[in-house]
Amino acid sequence: MGRQVTGLEGTITSWGSGASDWHNHLIATGTAPTNVTVNVEGPEMDTTSIGGPSSNRTYRNMLASWTVTGESLWPRANAYVGAQGLVTYASGYTQHVRGWSLNMAWDALDVTEFNASGILWRSFRPSFRGKFTGSFRGLVDDAAALTLVTPWTNTSAKAMTLKLSEDTPNTDNSFTIADAIITRAGIGMPIQAGGLDTLDYNFTVSGAMNCLSSSGDGSSTYGINVLPGSTTGVAVTMPTYDNGTNGVPNKTMLIKLADGSSDVSLSGTAFLTSVNITCDVDQPIRVSWTAQGTGVLTPAYA
Repeated sequence: MGRQVTGLEGTITSWGSGASDWHNHLIATGTAPTNVTVNVEGPEMDTTSIGGPSSNRTYRNMLASWTVTGESLWPRANAYVGAQGLVTYASGYTQHVRGWSLNMAWDALDVTEFNASGILWRSFRPSFRGKFTGSFRGLVDDAAALTLVTPWTNTSAKAMTLKLSEDTPNTDNSFTIADAIITRAGIGMPIQAGGLDTLDYNFTVSGAMNCLSSSGDGSSTYGINVLPGSTTGVAVTMPTYDNGTNGVPNKTMLIKLADGSSDVSLSGTAFLTSVNITCDVDQPIRVSWTAQGTGVLTPAYA
């Protein structure tokens, strides 16, 4: 028997590879992971039947599956407070903005199928396109009319930019949206408390969204966005889950719970199913993410 292990002794050793790999960039370059949770499920199947044991119901396991949730700070090298963030929105209300959030989500599609040798684990692949939603929060201004939800008759695209940091005169670390539709406007007026009037908007991305990275001091070296963007922008569609063209996920994740002369580890293939970014003026910029494992999750001690 050894000693108990703490989280500070562990690490996500690797997840995929290459500079353009969303998974590798997220955990090794773009953000600093601060918490990881692996959830393994093997749901029970009720096998109670006539003629079986009379004392209690009986069960056996069905196929197993696993997921991972994580939390990170951005950027990896030197975490920022959201004070350099910014929201711009064409023909929209962006007075006294104090924070924004962006959620990118992709469904995990169950592709478990027959295998001649039998299977113990369920298999998945990501959906072809994701859904991107978000919110931004501000204060009511006494010299500007409010805007509410986007009218259903609206036919013109309303561009939005969500900035993580201002690195002018060079390109900022940001997400640019071709058309954002406002789906909710929440107006708060705390009369008795005498507090500030607030505005909370929810939006959905309709169509294209790009991820831009700053060139920092003007050199050709890219800055570090949450996803591996570029100074000209990289289209955000679906995670790069497949190095080849056969549609089979192959991004291996290796998690070490104890990293030393003898390692306690978990390894398996997994792909991103969501990335959520929160940028508030007075808080660290936080990134939370989820991943779907596909196939076997292997525990090891070596």
